[in-house]
Amino acid sequence: MTKKSTYRRARHSRYALVLVLALALALVFSYLSVAAAPVASAAQTGIVELAESAVPASTVPATSTQAPGGTTLLAGQSLRSPDGVWSLTMQDDGNAVLYGRGHVARWSTETNGTDGSSLEMQPDGNLVLYAPGRRPLWASGTQGHRGAWMELQNDGNLVLYAPGRVALWATGTHPRTTYVALGDSYSSGEGNPPFDSGTATLKDPCHRSQQAWPRLLGVEVSGQIAANGHLACSGAVIDDVLKRGQHPGSIDATPQVTRLAAINSKTPVGVVSVTIGGNDLGFSRTLAACFLIACVRHPADEAPQIDAVATRIRQEVVPAIRQAAPEARVIVVGYPRIVPRPGTQIAGCRWLSATEILHLNQVEDYLDGQLRAAATAAGATYVSVAGALAGHELCTKEPWIFPIGLSGGNLRGHPLPAGQRAMAAIVGTQAGYPIRPPAGTPAV
Repeated sequence: MTKKSTYRRARHSRYALVLVLALALALVFSYLSVAAAPVASAAQTGIVELAESAVPASTVPATSTQAPGGTTLLAGQSLRSPDGVWSLTMQDDGNAVLYGRGHVARWSTETNGTDGSSLEMQPDGNLVLYAPGRRPLWASGTQGHRGAWMELQNDGNLVLYAPGRVALWATGTHPRTTYVALGDSYSSGEGNPPFDSGTATLKDPCHRSQQAWPRLLGVEVSGQIAANGHLACSGAVIDDVLKRGQHPGSIDATPQVTRLAAINSKTPVGVVSVTIGGNDLGFSRTLAACFLIACVRHPADEAPQIDAVATRIRQEVVPAIRQAAPEARVIVVGYPRIVPRPGTQIAGCRWLSATEILHLNQVEDYLDGQLRAAATAAGATYVSVAGALAGHELCTKEPWIFPIGLSGGNLRGHPLPAGQRAMAAIVGTQAGYPIRPPAGTPAV
C-alpha cells in the first residue's frame, strides 16, 4: 500500500470520526432541549394546573375570579374572588372547600380522605372532582353546556355560567338571608307607609317602611332580608349608628352596630349596607332654608363639613361594621340628587334660583365623590345613587320625591315609592347581586 493511499484512508477515518461525534452531540443537545423545555404556563394553556415537573402547585398564583372549561385545580391551588375575601381551595386531603372572611369554611364537596384528588371544570360544562385514576367523586351535574365557566364572585357565591351568563349551578353561599341595612331616613324609607310596628310612634319615629329600597332589594335581588335586619332609622347621625342609639326606651335605643353584632352572632351576616352622614351635614335644615331663605352658602364653604363626615365613615363607620360582622361585604350607599342639573327647564320651583340649583348640584357632586373615596379607602363597596331620580327630581313634572314646602315635616326631600324602586335597582345592579340559581344535582 502506498503512503498516499494510507494517508487518504486515515483522512477519511478522521472525517468519519468527526461526523459520528457531531451526530452524537446533536442527539445529546436535542435530548437536553426536550428535557429542559418549559411546561406551558397557565396563561398559555388556559389551565390553572402546572405539570409536576414544572412548578409546585403551592407556588401557582391564585388570584383568578373565573375558570374556563379545561381548568383544573390541583391540591394546594385556589380560585379567589376579585376582592380576595373568598377562595375555593382544592385541599391536600381531597376536599374542595369554599372559604370566606377569616378562613371560615362555607361550603365543600365533602370528599376528604382522597389524597391526590383534583377539581376539573370540564369543557362540557360539568364541574367534577376526581380521585387519582380519574375516578369521579363529586360533580355539579351541568354537562352539556360547552363554553361554560366557573366564577367565584365577590358575594361569596361560586356559580357555573353558560354562554350568555346563564346560571347553571351555584353553591348558594352568597348572603341571601343575611342582609342588614343600617343608616338614616334614606335607608329607612321615610315617608312611605306602612311602617314596621313600633317605628311610627312618638316614642320611636324611625319610620322603617316596607317600601324602603333595602326591603325591595332584599326581596327582589338578594333574597329575604335578615330577620330584624332593617335597622336604619330616620334622623340617625353617625354617633347613633356607632355609640348611643336613638329614642331611649324603644327598640332603637341600642346602637345599630351593636344590634348588627347580635344578628351576626346567630347567623353570619353576608352583606351590610349603610347610608349615613346626611343628618350630620344638616340636610333637613338645608332643605327648610331652601324654601324660606337660601339653599346653601358658596359650595366651598360646605367642603370642610363634608370632609369631616367622609373621614369618620372611613375611620369609624366601616371599621365598626366589619368588627360587628367580620364576614360581611360592606356597601356604602350615597344620596340621590334631589334637584335637576343646571340648565334644566323647570317651572315648579320658583323659589329656587339658577345659582341655588348650581350650588346644590356642586355640593351634591362633592359629597358623592368624598363618600366614594372614603368607602373605597376603607375597603368597602361604594354605590352612587346620585342619578336615581334623574328626570324626576324636585320641580319636575313627575317628581319621585316629596316636595319641599312649609308642610311635610320629615317627609320633605325623601324618595317616593318610585324613587325607592329606582334606588333598589341601582344598588342591586352596581353591587353585583345575582339571583340564586337552582342547585344542580351532582352527576357525572
